Amino acid sequence: MIEKKIVIEKVTEFATTQIDKISKGSNMITLLRPFITRAVNIKIGQLDSILSVVTDKNGMVDIEGMLNEFVDNLLVTQVQKHPSTFGETEIGEGQIKWTVPGLGKQIVIDTSDIEELKQLITKPKN
Repeated sequence: MIEKKIVIEKVTEFATTQIDKISKGSNMITLLRPFITRAVNIKIGQLDSILSVVTDKNGMVDIEGMLNEFVDNLLVTQVQKHPSTFGETEIGEGQIKWTVPGLGKQIVIDTSDIEELKQLITKPKN
């Protein structure tokens, strides 16, 4: 069990690192970075609300257990496409792919990325 505010901080750290990684490979992503960062921050704010539903009376969340189940479900789910104003998202078979509108580039999160996030959240820094 991890304190909810720690989960939010670590997810923010992880998202920033991932944005840094994709920005290095594309000038277009670098130019769009302020928009991407703000969109991610809005989604992280929504995560705070979602986690409130599964936070116990001491402010703790079983994030490790939830991420384990998330990965298990992601691995066995057949790919489904979800079009939206912000580009198409494909979810399933161990990956989440988001096609950036107008660029034709994909941002891909797979089970190893989720494992990295879980390690970041659950393992104390030395």
